[in-house]
Amino acid sequence: MTTSSESPESQDSEPLNFKNYSILQPLGIGNFGAVSLILTRKSKKYAMKELFLEENEENDPFEEFENHFLVSSSAHPNILKMYKMSNDDEDGICRFFMEYVDSGNLFERIQENLENGFSEKLALKFYRQLIFGLEHIHGMGIAHLDIRPENLMLTRDDTLKISDFGLSVRFKDRNGLPMLVETSGSALYRSPECRKCALIDGPKSDIFSSGVVLVEMLNGCYPWEEATVTDVNYKKWLDGIGDMGWKNAGEQVMGFETLYNLIYKILLAELWSTHYEDTKPAAFLRKILSDDLEKRATILEIKLDGWFQQQNYSNPENSRKRKIARNEQSEKRTKLATILTI
Repeated sequence: MTTSSESPESQDSEPLNFKNYSILQPLGIGNFGAVSLILTRKSKKYAMKELFLEENEENDPFEEFENHFLVSSSAHPNILKMYKMSNDDEDGICRFFMEYVDSGNLFERIQENLENGFSEKLALKFYRQLIFGLEHIHGMGIAHLDIRPENLMLTRDDTLKISDFGLSVRFKDRNGLPMLVETSGSALYRSPECRKCALIDGPKSDIFSSGVVLVEMLNGCYPWEEATVTDVNYKKWLDGIGDMGWKNAGEQVMGFETLYNLIYKILLAELWSTHYEDTKPAAFLRKILSDDLEKRATILEIKLDGWFQQQNYSNPENSRKRKIARNEQSEKRTKLATILTI
């Protein structure tokens, strides 16, 4: 038996069913399903996400659809549009029909800029859109809980759209009062409280994840493997709150890390301290990556921050320092490669 739901918008324009499209190409595949580009009879392109129900028992596809549909129903520019869902009992697959964007995702864009990272101007452009999207999502009483570059889609004009609500949850009760939610998310991006508590503040956890994404955009790589005191880079971040720390990350782990990982972490730490110490982005990051929930910036505080408000922010001196730091990093990478081949 097949059941389906669709948005009023799709009913008014072009009703979607499962007999009027062809699959053009795969767009991605994961543990629980796949995403494909499809073409309707009216030559309209959509993204179709297929979830294998037997392999996806922990996550409720109906809840994912309801949450995604709710936040995209008002056509917010920074939310990927959800159109329709179909649940086919015969093949055990749940299908979502969604907006298709033609320029991949933020992860792919970062991979193209691993050496230097984004300029502050471009990183801020994307980050502002991420925050506006999160503001809308949280305003609907939903926490995303899986904010990471792979789930941030991009259009040709660099409009960022939040997608994949598979881990999203509602954080308000029937009376509209906030409540804590179960921990979730990727280790690279989730907040430190996810390792400490069974229940967390969903919106504040999303904000922390957004900060890790911002670091990755600016730096070309993520700052730590997980926000826990057992992670050497995160521990240095905690110890250095106020002066940016991370300058000698890795010096205490000779007995536990390979030489390659040790040197890599030291290079990353030196690049960070040279790249952003005493700059506006660094001060901004202190606010959103705080491990203290009371001190972690809210979306309102983020929007009022001076660095965030400067859409075309560009500091020539900071740009000069970054160029020098990148050249030094390139030289160190060359030396590292020589050492590792000896």
